[in-house]
Amino acid sequence: MGLLPKEQPVGLRFQFQSTDAFIRQTETHEAWVVKHSDSDLTVFSPICTHLGCHYDWVASANEFICPCHNSVFSITGKVIAGPAPRPLDTLPYRIENGILYVKWERFQAGIPEKIVV
Repeated sequence: MGLLPKEQPVGLRFQFQSTDAFIRQTETHEAWVVKHSDSDLTVFSPICTHLGCHYDWVASANEFICPCHNSVFSITGKVIAGPAPRPLDTLPYRIENGILYVKWERFQAGIPEKIVV
């Protein structure tokens, strides 16, 4: 975790092993990580809470911006502008021996509640 810059969102890709009956497959997912200290960080789902588009970090504006319908979020995930009904969704994580492990979850878009689908 020492390689991540503090208070600067970093887009990460990670693999997730899924099993359906006897079929196992590896899926690649993305997340945004904001490091606050060596032991504290926030992991955001890359999916906008409005309608499920992928948003980006725009460093020049110091904001996450969704290009689909112009929802804007702060570095803490708070809604600043746009139609997004709730803050950015966070993902569960743990750090072991300096390695970040993220649990992939997907949430229902377009509603005020954070509900796993």
